[in-house]
Amino acid sequence: MDQVQNHNVLYYCPMHPEIRQNRPGTCPICGMNLVPGAAIDSSDEEKSYKRMAKKFRIALALSIPVFIIAMSEFFGFLHLDLIASKASWGWVQFALATPVLFYSGRDFFKRGWSSIRRWSPNMWTLISIGVGTAWLFSVIGLLFPGIFPAQFKDAQGNVHLYFEAAAVIFTLVLLGQVIELGAHSKTNSAIKALLNLVPPVARIIRKGQEKEIPLENVHP
Repeated sequence: MDQVQNHNVLYYCPMHPEIRQNRPGTCPICGMNLVPGAAIDSSDEEKSYKRMAKKFRIALALSIPVFIIAMSEFFGFLHLDLIASKASWGWVQFALATPVLFYSGRDFFKRGWSSIRRWSPNMWTLISIGVGTAWLFSVIGLLFPGIFPAQFKDAQGNVHLYFEAAAVIFTLVLLGQVIELGAHSKTNSAIKALLNLVPPVARIIRKGQEKEIPLENVHP
């Protein structure tokens, strides 16, 4: 997760509160984004939200045509075979899906690898292995279709590809991350609004006289 570092705030994992550190990141156990334990500068979270939203928009823009190409045979009005061969459309899917995985979804692979390296499998392990396997299988199917048995091919001898599955899965996961960051940002703003309601001074009575002192000078 892209976030601006803030050494004055302690970040923790909502699922594993024992995981605490003084910088943003992800939980080494479950891979969830660490959340700040106190209100932070809203501009920091806004930057993180905008970065993730940008990656989601790119993934969505690329995944939609990949999905349409892959599912074209189920749409009677689409006749892509009249424009190019199915193998050619496979390379188009490769060109569109690859940036979704290795640009927009790069952090998910990092989380998956981190979980494997730490021997702590989680949902990112499953997602990264599943999506990576679908992409790799499809690439091999494009490059070396002859090594696959007939059960893996259609009537024209083309290997069934799964670029659309890989791209759509990562796009949906990105959508979840955008929603999560948006919720964190709203929560942080609400906390800051509550803190702003605290008066900067306190009134005390000493020896029958009322006076104002800074709030930080008040001790129990």
